[in-house]
Amino acid sequence: MKVEAHLEVSAEEFFERLLASVCYDIEQSTGKRKNPALLKKGFSYRKPIHTKLGHERDTKVKITRLERPVAYTCRFESMGDVNTVSYDLAPSADGASVDVIYEEDFGSSKKSRDVNGKIVGKLYERSAKKRMKNQLRAMERYIQGERRLPGGEELS
Repeated sequence: MKVEAHLEVSAEEFFERLLASVCYDIEQSTGKRKNPALLKKGFSYRKPIHTKLGHERDTKVKITRLERPVAYTCRFESMGDVNTVSYDLAPSADGASVDVIYEEDFGSSKKSRDVNGKIVGKLYERSAKKRMKNQLRAMERYIQGERRLPGGEELS
């Protein structure tokens, strides 16, 4: 699945918010705080993920690419299944906005689960794309709101 969006925030602002979200997930999963500045390629942690059938799976999350502020990729590995999530950013010439490409892919070491995952993925792709576009827009609004001072003035 691939989603593209043009956001009226800088690549640096978007990437900072993305890494803050990653650190929040790490803290929720492990109970340990992680400084976004210390995240790097190769960092991994474990987290429980609930399946659609309500089962809990122990999942390893590993950062496989981290290039500030233009690229972030991580892998979720559990029971032979691998989900890969990536964000690629292209800042505008003036730096005031960014084009974000979000991609998600599913694979499995078991042929039947790999085929099933791809079929189910295609069935839910339209709603998943809409949900991801909404999430990117929500991040944009959050970042824009963070720019404002208590008096409503914009930060320069």
